[in-house]
Amino acid sequence: MGAVAAHTLEKTLSPKAFHNFETAAKYQVIASFFMVIVAIAIPFVHTKIAFFSGWIGFAGVVLFSGSLYIYSMTEIKFLVYITPFGGLLMITGWLLLAFAAIKKAPFMP
Repeated sequence: MGAVAAHTLEKTLSPKAFHNFETAAKYQVIASFFMVIVAIAIPFVHTKIAFFSGWIGFAGVVLFSGSLYIYSMTEIKFLVYITPFGGLLMITGWLLLAFAAIKKAPFMP
């Protein structure tokens, strides 16, 4: 999505809309890193919490980045109210994964 913005949308979007699009692309990259971590962690943690954290993080990036992508291209105002919920879900996904890892850590009773 960042390449799309850099090559085609930079000339057509306003600076604010272009910044929103770039923000969405950055957070989508961070979320892909999270998905890789979840995929690596699930075999070691073996809990439903870790599996669920991946789905929560996925829903978060769809809501966060998706709403910013669509908003930057259409300027449909209500989408800006969806974006924080996506961010909250991404944070929740990270916290659930950390909780699952701590719960399964060998030093925990």
